Order: sequence, then C-alpha cells, then structure tokens
Amino acid sequence: MTSADRALVADWSRKSRGKIRIRLLFDDSEAGRRMKAFCRELSQLAPSVEVQMEPSEGDRSPEIRIGANVAYQVVPGGMELAPFLDALSGGGEPRATEALSPEVRGGLDRIRVPASLKVFVAVQCAFCPKMVSLLLELAAYSPFLHVTVIDGMLFPETAEVMGIRSVPTVILEERFRWTGSLDPGELVKVLLTRDVTGLGAETLKRMIGEGRAEDLAEMMIERGEIHGKFVDLLIDEKWPVRLGAMVAFETIVEKERGLASTIVEPLWSRFREVNDTVKGDVLHVLGMSGGRDVLPKLRAAAEGPYSEEVRAAARETLEDLSAEQGT
Repeated sequence: MTSADRALVADWSRKSRGKIRIRLLFDDSEAGRRMKAFCRELSQLAPSVEVQMEPSEGDRSPEIRIGANVAYQVVPGGMELAPFLDALSGGGEPRATEALSPEVRGGLDRIRVPASLKVFVAVQCAFCPKMVSLLLELAAYSPFLHVTVIDGMLFPETAEVMGIRSVPTVILEERFRWTGSLDPGELVKVLLTRDVTGLGAETLKRMIGEGRAEDLAEMMIERGEIHGKFVDLLIDEKWPVRLGAMVAFETIVEKERGLASTIVEPLWSRFREVNDTVKGDVLHVLGMSGGRDVLPKLRAAAEGPYSEEVRAAARETLEDLSAEQGT
C-alpha cells in the first residue's frame, strides 16, 4: 500500500464497528502473493478485519471474497480502495442502501436466477470506481447477483481471453457486455429477460450449491430443453455438484419423462472420459432416464473394457431397468 492507502485504511478502521471477516483464496502466482501481502497489511492496519486464508482450488484465480456474492481479483489500492472498504463496512457483507431507484429495486426483487457479473478495471482508471460501486450496490441488494472485480493488468490472460480492450467493462454470463458506462435499469431488464439456455456452468453450479436443484429442473422443464451445460454438472469431479445435478434430474424424470430421455446421447458420449466413480453415477442417471434406447448402452458398459466395479454397476442398473420395462 501507498502512504495514502494506509491513511485511508486507518481512518476507515477507526470508524468501523465489529468484526469483519473476509476470505482470501491464494496461490503462488505473483497475483496471489500480492493479494496475500495486501490482506496481511490490511488486517494489521485494521484489527477488526479477520482474513481467512486458504489455497485456491484447481486453476481458479486467487481472489478476496466479501460475503457470499462478491469477489475481488484485485489488489485494492488507489481509487479502487474506497469501494473495497465500503463493501467491507457491512461487516463482511456488501451493504444495501437507498441509492438505487425504486424501479431498479423492483426489478431486482423479481430476479430468481443467479447471475454472474464480471467487471474489468485498472487501478489507475478514474471511471472504474463508480462502476464497481454500482455493481456492489446491486449485489448488496440482490443475493442472486454475484460480482467479480478483476484487474485486467493483474490478470492479463483472463482479460485477453475475454477480449477486454478498455475499462471499465462489465460482462454478464459471457454473453452481454457494457463498456464505459452502464444503466442499471438496462442491466436489470437484461437480467429479467435472458434465456436460461445462455446461463454458464458456474451459474448452474451456484444454483446447485444454494440448494436450488429443483428450481434448475423447473427452468429446464419450462424451457422444454436440457441445458447444454447440465451434462457437465452430472460428470463433475466433485460429488456435491453431481448429487445436486442428480436431484435436479430426478425432478425432470418425475415431471417430464420425455425430456429426461434426451440426456442419454450427450451423457453417454462423455462416458469414457470420466473416472470409475463418476461412471457409476452416469450409469445411475442413464438408468433413471428410463428410455429403451439406453439398454444397449448399459449392456455395452456391462460387457465393455471397464473395471469390474463399473461393469457390476452397469449390470445392476440394467437389471433394474429391464425389470421396470418388463424386458
């Protein structure tokens, strides 16, 4: 931090009340080390701030998490420090104030599907803090909005992949983007009218993690289409994700058997690429689909070049389904 940053943190700390808990997911990259150093200095200057540090998982970028729906892939400093500290002022949860218009708040009240918003900034950008403050305000009002603030200079590869040419740039679900300015009313309208099939895998995972598997199922039933990323959830390496996806699939089976059967081909096409534990769950899902066209696939798994564990699971599923269909 600069001397001005330290003075700002010290002044903010004197006015803050109660413990403020944030999480740092770090790695050994330059960004991870810088964010770790920032968090240590922050907690020293502001004793009320408790930082829970833990290694980031897989290839996820290091980030500072504030509450349940805000993440900073930034080393907050300069003009970006004030919005960050303001977000902390709610005790680790972003604060909702009356800054949003009644129309915007009314639209946010109607949002029931999680949305992922990424805002790319640069610490020297004079316009970025205003955009960040607006998005944090929206996230504070609606728990369904998940905001990630990303320093494009600190994470140049991410910025390049996302095609970032100027800041601030806001990206919604990798499908909609705004550069320079953003009308919150326009954003809310897009959030309310977006097509569920355009939701990203992370948003679907978030719904699963929030215990809203049945809501996800209802969305697909209403659309009459299995989401293209849903198969990714069914073969995810993490058991809680697969379990949530299977709960959603069970709802589809119960309410729309014909729709459930459309999962067979795309799921079977991924069968060989997953490990044996996941293969067992895939076989279970194929069996739940109940279609006659799944029988040859179960026989292929039972007789194919797989481990005895997988073949046994296939035989068991095949027997149960054959008995159900009377074949």
